[in-house]
Amino acid sequence: MRGGTVARALSERTGLTVTSLKVTVGSVRAPTQPARRRPVRVTPPKDAVDEELERIRGSFPPGQEETARRLASLMALYRVRFPGR
Repeated sequence: MRGGTVARALSERTGLTVTSLKVTVGSVRAPTQPARRRPVRVTPPKDAVDEELERIRGSFPPGQEETARRLASLMALYRVRFPGR
């Protein structure tokens, strides 16, 4: 019943033109979002990592063993996650 008064007060305070109000009686809930699934952690087997490391070991200069091992782990993970590619 006081919609006009509230609309005028909002217009004066915000500087925006308020033409109408919608009043809801009761509690208003935010729309629910579907639950997010947690990603499944895939760990490649150690022998697959060692196999990939042997394949790429010659491509890295001395002192870059850790980088080579990390790349080998990534390559093994890719093969586990996407078999046949």
